[in-house]
Amino acid sequence: RLEPFEAAVRDMETRLQETEQSLDEHRQALIEAQQLRSHDSGAVQRLQLEMESLQESSESQVSQLEAELMESSSAKVRLQREKDDLQRRMEELLQKQQETSEAAEDLTSLRLENKKLHQELAMAQEEQKS
Repeated sequence: RLEPFEAAVRDMETRLQETEQSLDEHRQALIEAQQLRSHDSGAVQRLQLEMESLQESSESQVSQLEAELMESSSAKVRLQREKDDLQRRMEELLQKQQETSEAAEDLTSLRLENKKLHQELAMAQEEQKS
């Protein structure tokens, strides 16, 4: 009479062992999944840190390039002013050179006229003496 119960107990023990084995397999799979998740989470964190570092580096480079651009722009404005000043001074010097050249021509003309007048005066004085 106990045989059906013993068979049922053996059957239940077998099922219990199978269930425990299945549970152990599921636990092992869960542990592996948690390890993968932890590894993936670490990789994601490293990638995020690397991306932040690259972003900061890029922002720093942008700031540096902006500063260089502003400096270059200031230098360009300064050089343009210097060029304009030099061009204005050159035009003034050319004008003065032109005026000096004209004055020199006038002086030469006046000297020639003065010399001619002295000669005429000398001839007139000679004629009066004679």
